Amino acid sequence: FHLIWSQSLSLLFADSVIYLVITLLTKRFQTFVPLLAMFAAQCVFTGIWGMASTACYLRAYPPRRVLMVYGDRPNLGLVRKFHSREDRYIICETIHISEGMERIAERIREYEGVVIGDIPTPSRNRILKYCYERSVRTYTSPKISDILIRSAESQHLFDTPILLSRNSGLTFEQRVVKRAVDIVFSLAALVLLSPLMAVTALAVKLEDGGPA
Repeated sequence: FHLIWSQSLSLLFADSVIYLVITLLTKRFQTFVPLLAMFAAQCVFTGIWGMASTACYLRAYPPRRVLMVYGDRPNLGLVRKFHSREDRYIICETIHISEGMERIAERIREYEGVVIGDIPTPSRNRILKYCYERSVRTYTSPKISDILIRSAESQHLFDTPILLSRNSGLTFEQRVVKRAVDIVFSLAALVLLSPLMAVTALAVKLEDGGPA
């Protein structure tokens, strides 16, 4: 539906431009009937093509059947987002982390992927390792620590790899450049807008005499 709707809007815009060009070339307004007939035919063709291409895509790439593992706080927002992409994912079952790893592992074997919600880190790590060993896809909602580690700098302490995470802010050179850019753009805007501000001030003065 979204594909057909977007294509129809594009066709409407393109046909409107064509009508405007024809009007300018002929120097008179044309009847809308041929344009509306062409637009209707285009919409019909677009609808048929969109449904056929969507059916072929779903046949070649069917949506993945996934299991969702959730904790004490259900990820309703995440569930809604997955449901909005039913062309790619279908959450067939949900299971609470309290049911234990053995039960969760048993259910994981029935699906093509696992959505990991807001669950304790040790439990999440066990599920990730289990799925990785069996080539099962996992979709994880990241925690703040995951985001920090993702942007960490890799270092080595002899033969031991370590990750460096820090919030250093802007360097001295970056602060100097930022300040210089702020000043240059402020002065340029002041010069460009000064005539407008002068005209505005003059108009206010002529209208009500300005401040008492």
